[in-house]
Amino acid sequence: MFNWQKSSKNCSALGAQLLKINNKGDLDFIREATSHSNLPFWMGLRLQKPGNLWHWEDSSPLRPHL
Repeated sequence: MFNWQKSSKNCSALGAQLLKINNKGDLDFIREATSHSNLPFWMGLRLQKPGNLWHWEDSSPLRPHL
């Protein structure tokens, strides 16, 4: 299994990115899609330094109200 960094690079090489949740519809879809699976997956969130906010791969901040 790939770690986060390798997974992110692999997605980029394929013209894709790790999972990003933009709205409640995305969140509901991901919950449903993963509810019947035991397979692991990576999300595109990262915390660069302790104490900082979480950001998506595209540098947009996490919106915790979702």
